[in-house]
Amino acid sequence: MWEDLLPEGEEAALAALYEDYFRSLDQRVRSSQTFLTQSPSAGPISPGSIEEGSSLDVMPQIGTFNTVTDLDGLNVRMAGYIVPFDFDAKGGHREFLFVPYQGACIHTPPPPPNQMIHVTSAAEVMVPDIWGAYWLEGVIQIARRDTDLGDAAYSMKLSRLAPYE
Repeated sequence: MWEDLLPEGEEAALAALYEDYFRSLDQRVRSSQTFLTQSPSAGPISPGSIEEGSSLDVMPQIGTFNTVTDLDGLNVRMAGYIVPFDFDAKGGHREFLFVPYQGACIHTPPPPPNQMIHVTSAAEVMVPDIWGAYWLEGVIQIARRDTDLGDAAYSMKLSRLAPYE
């Protein structure tokens, strides 16, 4: 179902965006390097390395807000992973991102906006395991949502959430 959220030709456009990003990153890395033959304390510096925490150690969200208009207003059921905005000790949430792969936005780069769904629920839903997969059901809408964890091109008012089995 995740690929259904991408309009025709979007995969090729996304590949081109990633290629441009990595080409630009390579140029920035090359222009920022200081070459040393040997440092007594640190050892040799390897060309092409990016120091953790440096200005080059980022992976922005890459992609577009292009959507499939035929999906707007449809009741859908899809499998994916939850990225909560906060970590309630009891595991309850009223708002979260739904993404196609585990750890997205927290430990890995966020998916493209048109591969993320901003989900809201009238009632608090329990999410006992944020690393587990879930079935999500509700009416999907085309609605841009910008968040600190990643931007979404789709939104949904949750009807049902259940562990993926």
